[in-house]
Amino acid sequence: MFYFICGAATRELKYFDLLDKIKRENPGIQEFVYDVVLKEDDKFFEKLNFNSIFGGKEILVLKRSEKLGNVEEVIHLISNVELNSKFVILDYQIEGTKKNEKLFSALDEISKKTKVEIIKVEEDEKNISNYVSESLKIDNKEAMKLIGLIGENPFKVKNEVDKINSFLDGEKYDFEKIKGIISIQKEYFIYECVEKTIKGEIFEVIEYLNKTKEYMGFLYSIYNEMDTLLKLSELEDEGFRLKGDYNSFKVEYEKIKQYFYVNKRPAHPYAVFNKYKNLRKFSKKKLKRINYKCWEIEKDIKTGKLPMDIGIETLILEVNRWFFYKYK
Repeated sequence: MFYFICGAATRELKYFDLLDKIKRENPGIQEFVYDVVLKEDDKFFEKLNFNSIFGGKEILVLKRSEKLGNVEEVIHLISNVELNSKFVILDYQIEGTKKNEKLFSALDEISKKTKVEIIKVEEDEKNISNYVSESLKIDNKEAMKLIGLIGENPFKVKNEVDKINSFLDGEKYDFEKIKGIISIQKEYFIYECVEKTIKGEIFEVIEYLNKTKEYMGFLYSIYNEMDTLLKLSELEDEGFRLKGDYNSFKVEYEKIKQYFYVNKRPAHPYAVFNKYKNLRKFSKKKLKRINYKCWEIEKDIKTGKLPMDIGIETLILEVNRWFFYKYK
């Protein structure tokens, strides 16, 4: 059997599912994984053409085959090999939406000789959240909360989900139960620092930043927070009325998502919704002033006019001064 998994980075999740399926259906099967980036393609071809005298079944994987540049030839070689005892998986990343006609023509040809399954994964921010929701039997909001903690790397997501399921051992998902066993990414700690700064818990924040030296990460995070809040404030001034519950917010967000691009695509609605709760804590005037202060401190740090620690501590105190001035 020959599998061709192609598409976006989240194709890794389909790859993991496929491996699990093959292993469940073939207990004791051996697995051999080779990576083109590690220059292991020659080892893959050797293993492909070798038939064990013991006749055991094998999984052969060639990761990141797009790096070869001649993947059509690889498909042709596979088509000439007897695959009765082999499950061959070719992993191929496709950037963008342009279709490689030569590649898919080669896949059509091999399908005339060998049983082929093509698994194509489009770029979709829901891929990971759907995987987490389905695996842990939780809603999308809970899934996004967890992803915010563990990150979006497919390999790490799968490991963390497997760890949670093993820990729960059939029990219903409860965040309070599992939060102590997951490996939290540092971005979440920075996110917490921003939240604590807005709440006024600044001494914990300063202590954390002095210990970790994540000054610039904090600066960019609070800059993004204030910029997003300013955009939301301006959109409300233009007549958009965003709702306080997540499901209603998602519907309205579809109309304005073009204003919240991150890495050339709209930010996930939950990420913006998570910031929306802080909108009433600042006037538009103060958001503009804090945004300017972020820009000014970043410039002064990068030009050497201001040490990082002093610059960021000044910003933290300024955010709190403006926050408490509004509510005094």
